[in-house]
Amino acid sequence: MLRYVSPSAHAFALQRKFLRDQVSEALRGKPMPKGSVIETLTGPRMPLYLQGVDRPSDEAFALVIGGTETTAENVVFARDFGIPCPETAYIVVQVLVKGLVEE
Repeated sequence: MLRYVSPSAHAFALQRKFLRDQVSEALRGKPMPKGSVIETLTGPRMPLYLQGVDRPSDEAFALVIGGTETTAENVVFARDFGIPCPETAYIVVQVLVKGLVEE
C-alpha cells in the first residue's frame, strides 16, 4: 500500500529494511567489506549502548537519509513539477523504486 501512496517513503522503507538485514548478518559473523559503515557500526570497538541490531541500523539509515535527502527531493520535484506527462512521471518513479529494490 505504501508503494502506491508514497513511492518515496516506500523506497526509504526498503532501504531501512536492507540496512537492518545487513546489520543482522554482520552481527551473526558474515564478513562485510573492509572499512564499510556496517563493519564499523557492528565492530567490537563500539560502545555497549551501540551494540545490537536497532541502534546500528538507525545510525546507518541516518547516513542514508543524509546522503539521499537532496536526491529524493529533486526526484519528487521533477515528478511533481518537471515532468508534464503523468504517465512519464509514473514510469520514472517505478524505475527508481525498482532500482532500489534490486540493489
